[in-house]
Amino acid sequence: MQSIPLENWNLSRSGLLQLSFSLPSDAHASSACIVIAQREDGKGEWEPNSGCAEFTYPLTAPASSSQLYQAHIKLDEHPWHDARWDVLLMYHSTEDKTLQVRELSCTVKQRVRFYRTATQAYLPQNAIAIPYLNSRRCFSLIFRQRVAYDSPIYHKKELLAWLIYRVFHQVFAKKRIWLVYEKQCSRAQDNGFYFFKWCMDNLPSSERKRIFYVIEKDSADYENVAAYRKNLIHFMSFKHFLYGFASEMLVASETKIHLSAFRSRPGYLKRNLSKTMTFFLQHGVMAFKRTDKRMGATGWHPVDYFLVSSEREQEVITKYFGYDAAHVPVLGQARWDALEDHSDTSAPRILLMPTWREWLSSDSEEEFTQTDFYQAYESLLSNPELEQVLAKRNATLQIFFHPLFLHLAHLFHTDSEHIKVIQPGEFPLNQLIMGCSAMITDYSSAVWDAVYQGKPALFYHFDQAIYLEKTGSYIDFDTELPGDRYFDASTLIAGIADTIDRSFSTTAQQDKAAVRWFAHRDRSNCQRIFDCALQIEKHMKK
Repeated sequence: MQSIPLENWNLSRSGLLQLSFSLPSDAHASSACIVIAQREDGKGEWEPNSGCAEFTYPLTAPASSSQLYQAHIKLDEHPWHDARWDVLLMYHSTEDKTLQVRELSCTVKQRVRFYRTATQAYLPQNAIAIPYLNSRRCFSLIFRQRVAYDSPIYHKKELLAWLIYRVFHQVFAKKRIWLVYEKQCSRAQDNGFYFFKWCMDNLPSSERKRIFYVIEKDSADYENVAAYRKNLIHFMSFKHFLYGFASEMLVASETKIHLSAFRSRPGYLKRNLSKTMTFFLQHGVMAFKRTDKRMGATGWHPVDYFLVSSEREQEVITKYFGYDAAHVPVLGQARWDALEDHSDTSAPRILLMPTWREWLSSDSEEEFTQTDFYQAYESLLSNPELEQVLAKRNATLQIFFHPLFLHLAHLFHTDSEHIKVIQPGEFPLNQLIMGCSAMITDYSSAVWDAVYQGKPALFYHFDQAIYLEKTGSYIDFDTELPGDRYFDASTLIAGIADTIDRSFSTTAQQDKAAVRWFAHRDRSNCQRIFDCALQIEKHMKK
C-alpha cells in the first residue's frame, strides 16, 4: 500500500485527533476522506472487504495561507473494538475515477516525537487510544482497555532509566546481563522458568549473578521463583527498564515484545530491545500451527536464534521461517528436563486438550453452539459409549480448555463421574501431562511433552480441512503425526478403549513417527542451551 506524508498530528487526552496533510495531485478533493479501519486479527495491514469495522470522517479544506487539508476526529463518539486500527486516506482519482487508498507516513521528526512523549487518549468505558507507528512507519491507532501500566509514571521511569544507562553504559556492559522471561512477564511455568531454575541450581555464583528473571510481582506463579529473589526483577519496575537497556541477551520462551507493556507504541526500551540478541526457547515443537508470518526471519517478530528439538524441526524452521541452520540449534526443550511419569495405571487419567480456533473468537454463545468445533466435542463428551469405556476401566478424562474459550466451557454437557473439567489455576499443565497415561488433542503442541515421555497420543481431526485452510501446518498429517488420528467421536472412543486395553503402550508405528522429532531424550537440555548461549555470547565479542 502506498503512503503520503503526514505533516502534523495531535491527540488530546479527551480523544480529539487532528491530522494535517497535503492531498496527492491525482486526488478528487470532494471525494477525499479519512477512514479509520479495524485491522483483521493476525494481519499486518488493512485489507479491503475484510468485514471489519470502518468509520469515515470528512476533511476540512485548507485555509488560504496553507495547502494542508485537515481532519478533526472525536474518538469518543464510537465504541471501538480492542484491536489495531489503520488510519487511511481514501479518494477517487481524477484520472480514472478509481478508489485510491493511502497510509499516512510519519517524518523523522514525528517518529522522534513518539519516543519522547506518551500520548494517549482516555475514552469512555475505561478505554484508551494510543497512536503508534506500524511496521511501515505509518500512523495507526490501537484501542484497548486501560491497565495500570498506562499511568504516566511508567513513561517517566523509562526516561530516567534511559538517561542513567546512557551515562553508565560501559559499566553495565561489563555485567553481561541475561534476562529470562515468559508470556507477558506474568508466568513461570514454561521453558523460560525451567532454564532459569536450572541456572540458579547448577551454575557457579559468577554466572548466576548476571542472569535475571523478569516477572510481575503479583503473578500467580511468583512462588515458583520466590526462592531466587536476588535474581528477580519486577516487571515495569525502574530496575526492569534499566536492566532492559543494559541486557546483553534475552533467553526466553516469548519474543521480545513480551518484555515491555509498551508494545503498541515506540519507546526507548522497545527501540533498544530491537537490537538485543534474542535466544528463543519456544513453547514446544513447531509442527502443527503455521506462525512464520509472525516469527519468521522477515516476519513481524523475528529472533536471532531459534531453538529446536530435532533435525526434522530444524528443516521446518529453515524452510518456512527463513533462518540459517547455524541460527537454529538442535538442543531440546528446557522443561523436558523436569518431566517425570506420574501416571497411575490402576486409575488412569487421560488428558483432553482442545486447541482454540481464532476464526471462532467473535462468535456469540448461540453461534458457537452451531460450529463444527462445539458439535464435535459435545458429541464426544455426551456420548454414552465414552462413559461406558471410562467406567469399565476405572479411567478419568480430564479436560483442559484453552484460556480463550473457558467462558464457553459451560456450554458442554456431561453428567459422567469419569469426566472432569480442570478449572483455571487448579493444576499446572506440566503436572497434568506428567500425571496422564495418554493425551488427546486436535492440534496442541503441548502433546509433544506426552510423546516425549513415550505416552500414546490421539488426534481428533474432525475439522482438518478447514484448519489447514485457515491456520496451516508444517507437517503431513497423513504420515508424520506421532499418534493415531480420528475424524469423529465414535472412532475416537474406540481408539480410547483400544489404548486403555493396550495398557497405554505405544505401537511400533507411533514410535517410528515420534522418534524423528527428538534428537535428545535425556535430562541435559538446559545444559545444552546454556552452553550454546555461552558460545553465542563469545561470538558476539569477536
